[in-house]
Formats: sequence, structure tokens, C-alpha cells
Amino acid sequence: LTFSEAVAWCAAQGLTLAMPRTESENEAVYAACQSYYACWLDARENAAGDGWVDGDGNALTYTNWDGGEGSCHCGEDRVFINRVGTAEWHDVGEGGDGQTRAICQQPSGSISPS
Repeated sequence: LTFSEAVAWCAAQGLTLAMPRTESENEAVYAACQSYYACWLDARENAAGDGWVDGDGNALTYTNWDGGEGSCHCGEDRVFINRVGTAEWHDVGEGGDGQTRAICQQPSGSISPS
């Protein structure tokens, strides 16, 4: 799925893409993503292109970037969590890698894979 397709898929179910705000939430999203190569997070580069916001436009207060990820501001303006490794995030373009799936978040905080 592309990022936009993932957002639409979750929205059609009355949900949003998962957006971990703590280490434990990040681990839960990572665990739910284990059947897939990577899963979208509800985060994007801000309008100025110099920081990251969630789907509501709020600055991220928790991140888990892999190495130098999240800092290039080079057209990679979406975020996925890669199941390979240690639940770290990667910044990517709208199309992802062609294997990226949606993990949706319910109001209760539970998650649902696409």
C-alpha cells in the first residue's frame, strides 16, 4: 500500500494509522507488523520540511529513528516501522517500498493490521 492508500484503508474502518507515542506502544505496533516487511505510521514531515508531525499535525513527542533516519528532509516525508531490526523507524516517500502495510489504531489503543 502507498501511504495514502493505508490512510484510506484505516479511515474506511473508522480508524487511523497507528502512531506510537511511547516505547511500549511502539513495541506493540512492531509486534503487530511482524507478518509484513514494514508498516506505515501516522506521521509525516511538517509543512516547513524541518520536523515531523502526527496525522493531527502535532509535533512528535516520541520517535524511534534508525541511525540517521528522519533527518535528510529529502522528499522522504512519510514514516514506516520496519519489522527487521529493533522496532526502528525509517523515513520514506509516499509509495513506501511496495510492501508496506497499514496497522490501524482503534480508540482503545489496540491495533489492527491490513
